[in-house]
Amino acid sequence: MKKFFLLLTVTVLSLSITSCSGDDDSGSTASGSYVKFKVDGVQKNFTNISIEEPNDYSAIIITAQNGNNISEIVEIEINVNEDDNSLEELYFSYYEGDAVYYFAGANTSFNYETELYTMDRVKGVFTGVLGNYNGEEMQYRTFTEGSFDIDVDALLQ
Repeated sequence: MKKFFLLLTVTVLSLSITSCSGDDDSGSTASGSYVKFKVDGVQKNFTNISIEEPNDYSAIIITAQNGNNISEIVEIEINVNEDDNSLEELYFSYYEGDAVYYFAGANTSFNYETELYTMDRVKGVFTGVLGNYNGEEMQYRTFTEGSFDIDVDALLQ
């Protein structure tokens, strides 16, 4: 009986040690997904990607950041047609500190082209000028050379 408890204890300890190995805090995804762009001429490479599928409507929300830095975040919302799972619309928001830059009508624009869209992967390019109203005036950021490649299937597992 002592050998059984010793074997059980060793087994439980070995399982807890292997399952509690250090978490990877590098801020990059194993899926190879990325969002890259220049904002006002400065290159940004975001590889820490997460995906949310809200239950209340047909969309996926992709959140990207550079490592664990939360001072700059990109959010891409992809609305999906429920009938045929086609991409209906793509919305892009850029969070910089307390400011949120988005398509805000006059003087803003956002153009995207999806090179690949399936339920498993979305890939494309984008450019645009997004605005943020800071309470007194509009501030603008120019986005050029934007590209994204998101392995949706890998990130949802």
